[in-house]
Amino acid sequence: MNQRGEVLFDWDRVADVMYVIRGGFNPDSLSNIDSEKIPGIVKRIDPETSECVGFIMHNFSKMFPANVHTNDEQLRHLLDISLSLTNEKNSPRMVC
Repeated sequence: MNQRGEVLFDWDRVADVMYVIRGGFNPDSLSNIDSEKIPGIVKRIDPETSECVGFIMHNFSKMFPANVHTNDEQLRHLLDISLSLTNEKNSPRMVC
């Protein structure tokens, strides 16, 4: 079992899609909302808190070409920062 809050990710390199979620959340219970600010991002929202607890990023290697060859721990750190910044908005509804 993963700790709640730990960033879990899976990068489908063939489809170039990055799947990111915080541990402890059931993906089937989350709402999927297209980002209004960044095309190709689908936010994973916890309906109880309106917090973004993950995202799906299409064309990851094109959006972050400098991070294509980083190791898993460096990538996890980058994705954790991305999720944290996403939730530092003034609105109670998550915006990305």
